[in-house]
Amino acid sequence: MKTNTSRVSFVALLLVSAAGCSSSPEAAAVDPEVLGEVSDAIVGGARATEFPEAALIDMARGGTTVAICSGSLIAPQVVLTAGHCVGGFDGFTVRLPYSGGQVATASGASVLDYVNDSDFVNPNQHDVGLIFLSKALTLPRFPVLATAGLADGTPVKNLGRIQDGVASRTDLYFGADVTVRAGSRYGFPYSYVTDELIQSGDSGGPVEVSGANPHKIVAVNSGGGGGTQVLARVDLVSSWIQIQVNAHGGFAPTPTPTPTPTPTPACSAQEAEPNDSYRTATTANARELCGSLASATDQDWFSFAVARANAAYRVATTTAGVELRVWKETSTGYRQVTNRTATEVAGVASTAGTYIGVVFSPGGIRADYKLELTR
Repeated sequence: MKTNTSRVSFVALLLVSAAGCSSSPEAAAVDPEVLGEVSDAIVGGARATEFPEAALIDMARGGTTVAICSGSLIAPQVVLTAGHCVGGFDGFTVRLPYSGGQVATASGASVLDYVNDSDFVNPNQHDVGLIFLSKALTLPRFPVLATAGLADGTPVKNLGRIQDGVASRTDLYFGADVTVRAGSRYGFPYSYVTDELIQSGDSGGPVEVSGANPHKIVAVNSGGGGGTQVLARVDLVSSWIQIQVNAHGGFAPTPTPTPTPTPTPACSAQEAEPNDSYRTATTANARELCGSLASATDQDWFSFAVARANAAYRVATTTAGVELRVWKETSTGYRQVTNRTATEVAGVASTAGTYIGVVFSPGGIRADYKLELTR
């Protein structure tokens, strides 16, 4: 395989040249049950709902959004993306679609050495950038960053906001695993090279080791063309990232381990393990559901049904340090219900349907919890 800068171009998406793309998000519909939009499900991709760190990035010049990229929240006030998603822009808006839809604007951004004015990947620069948020955002669990390179053949996932050339305002996606090769063999010493999967708008999206727990980011989407994609390595700039994060609020603190609590539910129903994924959610049929977050990264999923349209429902918890999120299953996919607060979701159902929810601790505490469910 021959790879060179004339074939591998950046995959940021300039909205001024993208047919059918808008320079600002669509207005939310007015509905008693406020649900997020659903987009078509990267190439052959699936929605990245299990990646709370995945971020949508809109880039602006002079107050006008002119391009979009992807990224990941790696610290409460720091977003990792591609260097070419930072250079030449003076404003950024970041959204976390799978962490409660949190939104923040940027107070600044930085690159290590990216100064490239070309539309093609420069093999002599690190195409890695950081965006510094004006306020802290939270995650159920933060990803870790690679500090050493991967062996050839390691499978990874690419995350990005494009599906078959269509930009999403609401979702990110991941495609089939690809295996990395050392970019130095193809003239890209600061990158990995793989078969091409990413598209315009996927730039800056995290590249994560497949199946890693906690999630491990090894690179960011940089460029592609001619069946080849280039992924900018983060381990080669890990010291610089550490310095920048420390200067902008620091990494999320590691929770202090505490003994696993003995559940003492004071309600009529108990969570049923395993329920660490929406595919294995505990069905909640009673007015209460009790459970336990047994580790700093534990997530407990639950489901409930609303039998008819115009029926009011509410799910809430008063357990300190515990939050919840809820989605509704529709004919076009799962749509998130907007929280009233971090610990309460309530609405009036537009149709009968099934809902799924998750209980988690942003601070990584271990705790018994109690959910109250009314319908």
